[in-house]
This record gives sequence, structure tokens and C-alpha cells, in this order.
Amino acid sequence: RPAAREFSGLKKGFLNGGGGSGGGGGKAGGGRKDKGGSEGTSAGLTVVRARPEAAAEALRFDEVQEAVRRQLSPLDRKEWLTEEFLAAVEANPILSRALADPAFAAAAGELARDGSGAAARRLAAARPDWTASLREFAGLLGDGLERLADKEDERAAAAVDEALPEHERRLVERVRADPELQ
Repeated sequence: RPAAREFSGLKKGFLNGGGGSGGGGGKAGGGRKDKGGSEGTSAGLTVVRARPEAAAEALRFDEVQEAVRRQLSPLDRKEWLTEEFLAAVEANPILSRALADPAFAAAAGELARDGSGAAARRLAAARPDWTASLREFAGLLGDGLERLADKEDERAAAAVDEALPEHERRLVERVRADPELQ
């Protein structure tokens, strides 16, 4: 029955490297001879595999990472968490008592994740004593962020000043020194 083994001149299993009559035994590469004339085996083949860590490293560019770091807000970079801020938190007796309680730390974490304010209302109703602690913490955090923003403004102004020509720098200095223009 030649019709069962052939269709339009193509033998059964020709894409697999065998399977039909006179084929290579049904296995890819089986029965074939390589250029050297010997039987080809998988040991003679070079297998190329991707290394996931190498692929991830190849896609990482230091310039891009630095640009992303510059674009992050000071909150994301944790620049607000300074020694000054931590000393102020430790020196505050209300915050010291509250932070010693693990339940307060858990509640503060829930407040940080909840953007709707529902957790704050629930916490204020359940533990009114923590409201004063949270106000103290928010006040210290706000002061720290203001100082950080002032430093960022100073850095930005210094960077702009350095980029200006000398005559424009003198003009900027005169404007900054004149109280009527401020």
C-alpha cells in the first residue's frame, strides 16, 4: 500500500527526520551522517541555552538606573529618614511610648497602605490615645520633609547657577540680594 506511506510524493515522517520507510529510525538526527562522515549524536551538537541572570544583566543599563534614581522622589529614596529625624522621634516622649507598642507599628503600617482614610477613622475610634502620637509623628515628618525640600531647592538653584554665564549669575545674585524683589 504505497498510498499509506506517501502523500503527494512526501514520505511519512519526513519532517521528523524519519518514521517512514528507509528513514532514520524515527529520531531526529538518527541515521544521518555529519560532515565528518560519522553518525551524528546529541553529544556532537552544541546546545545553546539562555541564562536568565545574564539576560537580566544585559538589559540593565547603569545610565538608566541612575536617571531613575534621580527621578525618584525623596520619599522613595528614603532621604527623609535622617539621623536628625530619628533623634527627634526618640526625644519625643509621646512617640517613644507609642513606638514601643507593636500594635501601634502595625496600625501605622495599615495607615500608610490605606489611601481612603477609613483605617484612620477606625483607629481614632478604637484608640484615641494613638491620635496624639500620630499627630506628633506627622508633625516631625512634615518638618523633616520641609528641610529636605529646602535642601533640594538649594541644590537645584546651585545647579542652575553653575549652568549660567557669568553676567547672568551676577544678575541672579543681585535679584536674590534685593529684598524688594523677593
